[in-house]
Amino acid sequence: MTSSGEFVVTCSFPDVDLSTADELCADLSDSLRRAVPEVSTARVRDNEFNQDLGTILTIVLSQPAVVLLVRELFKWGARRYDASVRLSRSDTGETVHIKGPLTDRHERILRDFLSGNDHA
Repeated sequence: MTSSGEFVVTCSFPDVDLSTADELCADLSDSLRRAVPEVSTARVRDNEFNQDLGTILTIVLSQPAVVLLVRELFKWGARRYDASVRLSRSDTGETVHIKGPLTDRHERILRDFLSGNDHA
């Protein structure tokens, strides 16, 4: 957790080729940038020698933005029901892996994970 109460969540897209991961990362980044301006996103390269713009998405957020982020991740997951995403918190080291189509259970898991509850 940063000094301002923010924390970082890293999103990766396992079990897909580099091109698909790049496209999923770009799509999620664009969705979050439009729908949740309260969070800061950045794409990071998994391998500096690849020519993609980054297949890992980092999200910097604070607790007040958790509800908005969960809502947008749920919408994105419904739209990209074939996608699988792994989220990791830098402050706790916890990881959660969700794969569509998303259900209310997934939404609860995301909310608990991002809120810091250990029910996920």
